Amino acid sequence: MVLLLLIMLALLLWLIQKELEQQGQKTEAVGTSCPACQAIVATDWLVCPHCRQRLKESCPVCHEKKLVKQKICPFCGASPRTATAKLPPTQCEASREQPLQNS
Repeated sequence: MVLLLLIMLALLLWLIQKELEQQGQKTEAVGTSCPACQAIVATDWLVCPHCRQRLKESCPVCHEKKLVKQKICPFCGASPRTATAKLPPTQCEASREQPLQNS
């Protein structure tokens, strides 16, 4: 009876370990390939460690990290054309440009 219980417990532990290993492999497989050397890279890497290709860059408008191959920033919608245009000043910038008034 004890032997049967130990066998069932061992089988249960083996199944749990196998499931955890499969979940770990799925997590490691999440990523993308480098556009230059096709090596597997993590989605949060800025540079490919194999060929040193730049993978992400900072948006000139909102300064969020975006993929180099993305033409339009997914965070603010800026395109290369709008990024070079003069944007209207923010409220803080506008208040700095106005001279202080003496009362």
